[in-house]
Amino acid sequence: MAIVVLAVLAAGMARWLLARSWRSPGAPAFLLAVAAAFVAVQFGVASGWSGWLDHDVLTPVGGEADELSTWIFAVLGGAAVYVLIGLVRRRTQRGASDEARVEDLERR
Repeated sequence: MAIVVLAVLAAGMARWLLARSWRSPGAPAFLLAVAAAFVAVQFGVASGWSGWLDHDVLTPVGGEADELSTWIFAVLGGAAVYVLIGLVRRRTQRGASDEARVEDLERR
């Protein structure tokens, strides 16, 4: 249960940290970000990268930071979904505006 709460909070934090233009509105995007945060945490733990980040990178820099590496993986997982949705949205909007421009040129 704690990891689900972590994923929800990390997805909210990822949304809050991103620029307004990259934030995707609506519950479906948030739910995808929560799922991605959950998967990112599981991947970090299973692959050992979370332990490496905690012990080899974060501990020498600033002492013991319990579970900071877990939060980092979760926030990055949530942010990745928002960025991907933002990229797709920008690409489709640009494609739609290009099509409208071509239609305007054809009418003239």
